[in-house]
Amino acid sequence: MRSIDDLITSHATLNPLRHALASREALLRRVRGALPDELAAHCIGADLDGRELRLLADAAGWATRLRYFGRDLMGRLRADGIAV
Repeated sequence: MRSIDDLITSHATLNPLRHALASREALLRRVRGALPDELAAHCIGADLDGRELRLLADAAGWATRLRYFGRDLMGRLRADGIAV
């Protein structure tokens, strides 16, 4: 029996998906690094579409807190080289 990882890496047609997922994971790590620890723990997804950053939180209350921290977050990400 083969692992899911083996199946994904063995099919060339899935390479774009693998690369997109790796890019999103890297972005999420950078976003979490720019957030206070309390907020970072509740940020579960990040996507950059052009210069628009979309964040996912694990609850509506945390999404609201992320929104309030948005201006500071954008400044920190810009300083880290991410154009948002």
